[in-house]
Amino acid sequence: MDLKLNATSPRPIRESVAGSGTAPLTFSSVDGANVYTATFADRRLTIQDQVLDVSCGFGMTFTDSTSPFALLELVSSNFTPDFTFDLTDGVISISWTGTESQDTFTAVFDVVVAEPASLSLFALGFAGVTAARRRRSGARVSG
Repeated sequence: MDLKLNATSPRPIRESVAGSGTAPLTFSSVDGANVYTATFADRRLTIQDQVLDVSCGFGMTFTDSTSPFALLELVSSNFTPDFTFDLTDGVISISWTGTESQDTFTAVFDVVVAEPASLSLFALGFAGVTAARRRRSGARVSG
């Protein structure tokens, strides 16, 4: 895995973390009002914002240059209000408007990375099903 974080607020952050296996990959940032962390471990993404003062919120995107993300599913979250997330073209986007509450907010996602071997096997299986259907429909027409 070669993860890249691009945070647009509260201050621009561009970080890369590389790793393999199941070892956690962690990004963290501290400003005067917040302690932000994002951790990838065992196909799970955990975003945490410890609000020390008024939080202005954040915007983050995550990419993996070795394999695009294929699935993002929210498991749990206590972020309020206006917490949004999206997965488009293999890029995870997460944003939050912030709060005046001094608390720790956490969101946990299940994340699936499209591994090249899995994609190849999927394509091969799809091609086989298509060929079998064509052969079957061709037999009906001629018979």
